[in-house]
This record gives sequence, structure tokens and C-alpha cells, in this order.
Amino acid sequence: MKLPTFVSIVLLVLAACSKSSEEPTSAELYAEARGYAGDQIACQQDTDCCVVFDHCLASGYIVSATDQSTVRSLLDQAAASLSVECAGCMTPAVQVVCGQDGFCTGEPIYCTQTDPFDLHATSDHCGSLTLPPDCDGVGAGGTGGAGGAGGAGGGQFHAPPGSSPKIIDC
Repeated sequence: MKLPTFVSIVLLVLAACSKSSEEPTSAELYAEARGYAGDQIACQQDTDCCVVFDHCLASGYIVSATDQSTVRSLLDQAAASLSVECAGCMTPAVQVVCGQDGFCTGEPIYCTQTDPFDLHATSDHCGSLTLPPDCDGVGAGGTGGAGGAGGAGGGQFHAPPGSSPKIIDC
């Protein structure tokens, strides 16, 4: 039996619409979020740079302030449609700054006495965090490492050679 032309057209349109309404997989959403964490995120000040955390995959995405809410939304959608296995480790504490080269950078925060998780350094944030003297991270001014030896720098950014991770994970 041959369907009338009108019914055939309606069925064709419905079939096309049903394909476009498919929800992306969590892997696709994670890939899109990673796309925002590029190597050349231009900045003029620390608050132009943000870190958005994915606690399932224990990763911090260094992104521009203008992309922060988009990346947060993508990661939330990915977590809701979870078709990947979570990492099973702690999300790293991350310090973000606008480097002297005019690009966003981030570094894990390490402390000798303070618990970095008490600093809210594993929550999404833009700009650098004020860290206690026993902590090191980019621009931390701590006791050594990325912040400068013996507290040198006092919050001033001194990029360690080769530092510029855009996705920091455990």
C-alpha cells in the first residue's frame, strides 16, 4: 500500500527531527569542555582566568572567564548523563593566574601544613587565591617551588619554566 505524499513528508520530517534531538553522550560533552581549555587563553589580569572542576574525572579545566559558565554547564550535563567511569581520586587544588606572557596558566597547589581543600581551591574560581605562606602554587609567594624561593614574590607571578597546563588532573 502506498502512503499519500503528505503522510510520507510528515514521516520524513519526524524522522529528521528525532535524530537532531538526541542528547550528546558524556564523552562528547567532556570533549567539548576540553576544547575550551586551549593553550592560548589570552588575559590581561588574573580574573580573566578561571578553573572549572570536574570532580568525577578529578580534573581542573583552565578556561577564560567568558567561557566559565559554558564549561560548567557542559561538565554538569556530562555528569548527569554519566557514561564514563569516575577517576576515583581527589580533585587537585589549583591556582590560576594571568601569566607575564599574557596567557592564563594554572598550577596545582601544594601545602606543607594547610589543607588546600580548606582554601576552596577545589571549587570553581577565577583569579588567583591568596594562599598561606606554607602553600605553593603559581604566584603563591610560599616557601618555594612555583611561588618563588623563601616566599619571594609575595603574590607576584613568576612562571616556572614549561608551566602552562590547561587541564590539571590527579
